[in-house]
Amino acid sequence: MSEAVLVLKSGRCEWGKCLFCGYGRIQGDNPSSGVFQKKIDDFIQNLDINVKQIKVFGSGSFFDEKQVSATNRN
Repeated sequence: MSEAVLVLKSGRCEWGKCLFCGYGRIQGDNPSSGVFQKKIDDFIQNLDINVKQIKVFGSGSFFDEKQVSATNRN
């Protein structure tokens, strides 16, 4: 099966208490909505038409409003 992977650098994980993960210790601000949206748009624009599965990863929770806004998730 053809797949594509999108890694979204969403900044520091808000929970940040996992012992095995360093996302809670990332320094700096989370990217703005515009930067985030551009990354998603660029990914979709360059996506191969034969891709059957898209995997999305981020530095923390994709569903955490403080990391990824509802606008960008939609």
